[in-house]
Amino acid sequence: MGDPGELLTVRDLAKGLKLSTTFVWREIKAGALPTIRLRRSVRVTRADLDAYI
Repeated sequence: MGDPGELLTVRDLAKGLKLSTTFVWREIKAGALPTIRLRRSVRVTRADLDAYI
């Protein structure tokens, strides 16, 4: 397990969970997966990912 404050990209999430990036984006848009916006990029904390799983 990584650092709970680690920030993951959508691509990292999709690869790590063996899902498509489209599915990850749908979950984000539905509000099921909280995100942090850094300018134009979107990140998910490891803690939020663990809570989602």
